[in-house]
Amino acid sequence: MQRLLKFLHVSGSAGFIGSVAATLAATVTAGSPGSSEPAAACIVAVDAIRWVALPSLLLLVIAGLLSIALRPAFLDQRWLWAKAVLGIAAGGIALVVVLPGLRRLAALTVAVSPDQPIDTASAATLGTVSAWSAAIVLLALAATALGVWRPRLAGGAD
Repeated sequence: MQRLLKFLHVSGSAGFIGSVAATLAATVTAGSPGSSEPAAACIVAVDAIRWVALPSLLLLVIAGLLSIALRPAFLDQRWLWAKAVLGIAAGGIALVVVLPGLRRLAALTVAVSPDQPIDTASAATLGTVSAWSAAIVLLALAATALGVWRPRLAGGAD
């Protein structure tokens, strides 16, 4: 059972990181000069978050919590707590900053014709969403590194 939970946890992590990285690529592309379809890129990014990142995040959290329930000794590991903090930060940013920003962008850019450049407000929102998406990827990769290497952190058990 532990191996299945680990597989599900890692699969959820891969889906979450991959979909946020795809969102980052779509928003960077949408904001680049000469981008022909900023609305389409924003809609793809919203769909990547909604249909891949959020279910992957849910799988990641449920499998992680079940794994801890099966091995309560994990609770004494400080690397696990650091990983949890990084994961909560990444998921929270995705839910509170990136998804609403992408929805706002999709609504703003749908009315713009494809041959027009995006307006200043949309460009600023794109920059914000891109920056936060990059932060999520870095936080999630750091959490993954902690789970793989399980370092000894000061005062923690092995």
